[in-house]
Amino acid sequence: MTMKIPHPVRAIILALLAGTTLVATAKVTPPRPVETPAPAYPQELEDTGQSGQAVIEMTITADGRVGQTRVESADHPAFGRAALAVLEQWRFEPARRDGEPIARKVVLPFQFRAPLDQRFNAMMGRKVFQHLPPDTEIIDEAQLKRRLRQDHSGLLKPGVALTQANLAQLNSIRYVPPVLPRSLQGREFEDVITVRCLVAPDGSVINPELEEMPKTAELAGPALLSVAAIRFHPPDRGDRAAYVRTTVTVDFSTANKPDNNLWWQNEHDAPHAPIPGQPDIPRIAR
Repeated sequence: MTMKIPHPVRAIILALLAGTTLVATAKVTPPRPVETPAPAYPQELEDTGQSGQAVIEMTITADGRVGQTRVESADHPAFGRAALAVLEQWRFEPARRDGEPIARKVVLPFQFRAPLDQRFNAMMGRKVFQHLPPDTEIIDEAQLKRRLRQDHSGLLKPGVALTQANLAQLNSIRYVPPVLPRSLQGREFEDVITVRCLVAPDGSVINPELEEMPKTAELAGPALLSVAAIRFHPPDRGDRAAYVRTTVTVDFSTANKPDNNLWWQNEHDAPHAPIPGQPDIPRIAR
């Protein structure tokens, strides 16, 4: 099956091919991409947040496959290896001279951008976004609150009732007020954003997710970042650790805006990268 290449990608590859050593004339035509899947982000760089480029010299053979390859340069060796690995799947209409297929050597750059959830993990210095095993027990805080309000029978053992009450009233050790990124400072907002998340057994927040996209889309990243930095008292179910599902409201209204932007308690907690943009807000498979 032939892969359909998006028009912008196809145009870029064609331009790069034509702009290398290939000069289109009446008798010579450059190779044309047919199937060019993108390389995967290197697994060995997981959660580093590192992005970069690899430049690959390759020979496109007369039968439209990629022959000899060489890494001309790479911002990290893993980028070069990832680019080389995908070239086995690339297919071309070969270059032609007077209608006959010929081999041609070309040089192409490959751009690598870390997935947003991994950039987020790198910024926070821990795995904020995690894939939990399917059989992980997750307690819903809202359901526990309803159950406690409705239970007047006295059938629950005191210890169990106390544990449920503790789980239903998550208490934070550290709350992080929302802060605007530099690009948005000086503007006023009335956005109040609700974020769903899990409180892990150690009290950290994992898998924050927007309940809905905010009116001001640029505030989605700061809202997730603020919730991820909250620390709760570890939820305890008595006989075992517990994951608790809850929601957190992040208020960006001017009345609740902090007087300064020193929102991290310790300097080493501060992220060392810009707050992520919004088009690829992390989504975790449920």
